[in-house]
Amino acid sequence: MTLTERSAELSVLRDAFQYGTGTSTGTVVAIEGPVGSGKTRLLRAFAADAADAAALVLSAACSRLEQDMPLAAVHQLLQDREPHAAAEPAVRALVERAMSAVGTEAEGALVNAACRETLAFFQRLTERCPVVVCVDDAHHMDAASAHCLLFALRRLRPPQFIMLLARSDGPAAESALTHGELLSQAGYRSVRTRPLSPAGVRELVGARLDGTVDVDAFAAACHRITGGSPRLVEAILDDNPVGDLLARPDRDDPVLGESFDRAVLSCLYRGSEQVAKLAQGIAVLGAARASVLPARLVEMEPNAVQAGIAELTGMGLLDRGGFRDGRVRRSVLASMAPQARADLHWRAAELLHDAGESTRTVAGHVIAANRAGAPWAIDVLHAAARLATSEHDADTARTCLELAAWTAVEDDREGGRRAETHAMLLDVMWRVDPDGAEQYVASLTAAMAHGGLEASHTVTLIRHLLWCGRISEAAEALTSLAPAMDDPAVASSPFVRILQLWLLHSFPVLARLLPPPGGGSGCPGTLLNGIDVRMRSAEALAEVLANGAGRHVLLHTRQVLQSQLCSELSFESVYSALLTLLYSEQFAEAAQWCDSHLAVAAQRDGSPCHAMLLGLRAEIHLRTGDLVAAERAARRVTALFAERRWGAVSELPLGCLLQAQIALGKLDEAAELVERRVPLGFLQSRSGLGYRYAVGRFRLATGDPQAALDDFVDCGDLARAWSLDAPTLVPWRAGAAEALLRLGRPERARELLQEQLALVGDRYPRVRGMTLRLLARAADVQERRALLTEAEELLRASGARFELAGTLMDLGAVHSSIGAARRARVETRLAQEIARDCGVAALAPRPDAAPAGSDAGVESLTHAERQVASLAARGYTNREIAAELFVTSSTVEQHLTKVFRKLKVRQREELPVSLGLRGTGRPARR
Repeated sequence: MTLTERSAELSVLRDAFQYGTGTSTGTVVAIEGPVGSGKTRLLRAFAADAADAAALVLSAACSRLEQDMPLAAVHQLLQDREPHAAAEPAVRALVERAMSAVGTEAEGALVNAACRETLAFFQRLTERCPVVVCVDDAHHMDAASAHCLLFALRRLRPPQFIMLLARSDGPAAESALTHGELLSQAGYRSVRTRPLSPAGVRELVGARLDGTVDVDAFAAACHRITGGSPRLVEAILDDNPVGDLLARPDRDDPVLGESFDRAVLSCLYRGSEQVAKLAQGIAVLGAARASVLPARLVEMEPNAVQAGIAELTGMGLLDRGGFRDGRVRRSVLASMAPQARADLHWRAAELLHDAGESTRTVAGHVIAANRAGAPWAIDVLHAAARLATSEHDADTARTCLELAAWTAVEDDREGGRRAETHAMLLDVMWRVDPDGAEQYVASLTAAMAHGGLEASHTVTLIRHLLWCGRISEAAEALTSLAPAMDDPAVASSPFVRILQLWLLHSFPVLARLLPPPGGGSGCPGTLLNGIDVRMRSAEALAEVLANGAGRHVLLHTRQVLQSQLCSELSFESVYSALLTLLYSEQFAEAAQWCDSHLAVAAQRDGSPCHAMLLGLRAEIHLRTGDLVAAERAARRVTALFAERRWGAVSELPLGCLLQAQIALGKLDEAAELVERRVPLGFLQSRSGLGYRYAVGRFRLATGDPQAALDDFVDCGDLARAWSLDAPTLVPWRAGAAEALLRLGRPERARELLQEQLALVGDRYPRVRGMTLRLLARAADVQERRALLTEAEELLRASGARFELAGTLMDLGAVHSSIGAARRARVETRLAQEIARDCGVAALAPRPDAAPAGSDAGVESLTHAERQVASLAARGYTNREIAAELFVTSSTVEQHLTKVFRKLKVRQREELPVSLGLRGTGRPARR
């Protein structure tokens, strides 16, 4: 048997054997040291040597379970199977009778008789050969066996009786065989096993794994985890067989598995019961920061706790009061009965709360105890939930609040506390699990009806009702909240101001049920931390939608985005900030931030936060001309919302999806969306305005400009009534102007477009460029080129590629009409290329992009007339047309005369641009 760093100790044992067999006195040797330090291995090595020297070895291993059973150790010594060492049946029977008489009047007499007979048996054995008695875990030896063996040391003649006792450190070592009793023996000796040195651990590791791992690195990790405990090192080696290590890339890092768990529990079991109890207390506390708290937790004296910590440190389990490895703590906790573990956590929570420990720590123990049956525990869980929300940890907040709701205390505050807990849960869960949040709505509604709901909780209820599209119930809740606004503290509180701002830009039709928002008091919010950030985001979005955004708005928005990680609990701030960038036409920045937060939100694929961010990304795609990506993202969001049945919010991406399909020419699919029945709550929201505008675009695309005009005007009326008349939200004037141009009412169209230009100023290049493009259609030929050129520059700068393609198409037509054919071809070709990049296979010229009038009459032209007209519209002279078509100049003049008459124009500059873009099979004029 190979022993590591135990040669000196084994030498002491061998000397003791020589002494014990050559003197007139018996010999006792104590092998002492921490549990797991190799005492058993040393004991067995010596027993093997003694057997080789013709000694009779009798062995016993004591345990905590048999500590109160008289003669349990002696009974094991009498069980030797060798014929010459077997106890006579009478002796064994007497010992067994004594063991079975525990608690009876005959116990004492039978134990004494059994001890006398055992002593006589040992006497007979020593007359034949030396007798070596090896008792492992002697600190658990029962008192009767200890008395019997000590008596044998004093009385046996000849004294060929040698006793080896392996005892662990700690209080239990003094239980039956006291140190004083052993010292009184004439032949007493002791050896001490100590933890292995780093070199010793390396020797053990090298013997098993040399050539498989980096022995130095692996051994260093083992020593760090075990403190040099041979028992634990051997367990780690058992958990890391060579075959497994060869298959692992991180083979130099030991894996801790079941063997290690068993070794940890074995060490605790073989130690004293008090030490095992202390280990459980430290495992529950997480660290033994001081002796007083663990002492109170496990009801031990502080001095005993310090001694126990020293013993656990010697075992290789602790280092400086804490477990050397988290696996040790998990093993100890897993070994406890669930109820006992929960009770200890609850006791720890009480002690830590009384000691002023942090909310996070106390709440962790309350949660582990799975109870909150005291008012202070509810307070702790609420505080921990708020802390978790400030750190964007929705799962922890939900866990705290669900436990508080489940075990609400029955006291005079019970109703209010339950409502507070349910409101906090609703505030968290509508972002994480809207379906699960529904269960708390009923209790809050009932509390509100009885006047037992605080204003902050009513705000939470209102927001959830609106999320679900329950407009009438939300209106009732707002009506219930209105009287509380007479209290200045409520009216100026941040949570009410945020609600007012949110209603103004999201559900403006309901905003009138509350007084207009005033200045906030700056007091902290009661439900979520970070309320200042939420307010700044809400104010910035409200200002942009009121068409009053300035540089300070973008500055605040960027600060919000830079300071907030996207989570369910920070989502409102992030989403509002992204909308502010979108409506401020900061498309590149909005896309960058949105993609960054989407990457985080995607970890909860299908959550409301993920779906709404994806919908916002679709809107960015739409406004920057990536129509295919816009449709794809909007479709996915629509599917997610429909699958989860999230009320009015399910319709949020409809406007974006509808506009993308119109631009892509998917009018049949767009028609299905238009015919879809949408909730009233959606139509009364900001997103409903976008949907109404998209329906107007559909009417235009399907050739019904009058219906389109009606839709755009209705949209504008609502936008103005709701104070959301921001062209970057819905450019309804541009839509109405386009319809008016189709209807032959250019004057009114120009009026609307001039109004829109005045609103956007120089701040929003996309909307300004779109407006100038439409204004060019209503202008004479001299103005058209300048307007379109400016529109092109603005749209190019804004990144609005689809609108840029249309503008280039119009510019090409203008340049063709004035004879700049080469430039016209370049612009037309570029327009088509950009359109293809946007996902549009071919960009058709707009009928109303012609210099004047419309395409009316074009179909009445003959083939020859159309050929001549097409070349004329593209800038060819009569002589060039004649050369291209192989006809005379007179023939060209005759055809043009008929064309002018049929199209009701007086000169070639007034020919429709569409004629110049029709295929003639001829090259354009150079």
